[in-house]
Amino acid sequence: MKGKLFFQRSTLSLFASSHLWPTLMENDTDSKILTMAEVRELLQDNNKCIVIINNRVYNVTPFLTAHPGGQQILRQHHGKDASVPFENNKHSKYARKKMKQYEIGQLHSDDIQALVKHDSNRMD
Repeated sequence: MKGKLFFQRSTLSLFASSHLWPTLMENDTDSKILTMAEVRELLQDNNKCIVIINNRVYNVTPFLTAHPGGQQILRQHHGKDASVPFENNKHSKYARKKMKQYEIGQLHSDDIQALVKHDSNRMD
């Protein structure tokens, strides 16, 4: 069951990157391209909270205390792809727009494919 769930999650993430959420997924020429290695470097700073949502990397540290669901929900997704939980919570257009200020880059296309492949192969 868990394997099926992860496959569905990765399929949704791949679909989302091209269809569902164009306002979050537009290929900005201003957006910095980050590799997973660069993201892992960011994760070394324990004072930061970094999440990946729809293949974009966000430093949500300044938003921790203001998040309506509490900072723990953001912290539990530190260093992870939080696309599915984010979309499942049906965030408003305002919340999506506000996210832009915390964006630090877009995940490199090779790493997006690796992330999707990793999630579809997980069986835990």
